[in-house]
Amino acid sequence: MWHTVPRFPFLTLKGPKGAVRPLNLIMAISMIERRSAWYDIYDERGKKQKTLSESIGEVLGWAANFFVVRRSAWYDLYDESGKKYKTLSESIGSFVSISGDTFIVRRSAWLDTYDRTGKKINTRSAY
Repeated sequence: MWHTVPRFPFLTLKGPKGAVRPLNLIMAISMIERRSAWYDIYDERGKKQKTLSESIGEVLGWAANFFVVRRSAWYDLYDESGKKYKTLSESIGSFVSISGDTFIVRRSAWLDTYDRTGKKINTRSAY
């Protein structure tokens, strides 16, 4: 049985006449599947949450809360709902991997670690 832990359980919206209703909670990404000219984003229950055109670029990798796409000379960061929230130049390096809330790019003899917001948080030797 799948259990979902709400990411923001304290958020609510006021509906008509002051009625309070919970926000639709976004679940973690479990898979991104390419289907002809489309990318399907599935949540941890295996339910398709979003379909995006392959024109967004090439999906390089995903974690539970974000994914990285290469679009010509740019890396775009998308959240779990399929919304682009950050663009980084490909000059930061070549994408290596993604895990947890970080991703790694190789820049010559260095491995740079970036957080999900696109901020560089660490650099280490690639050797």
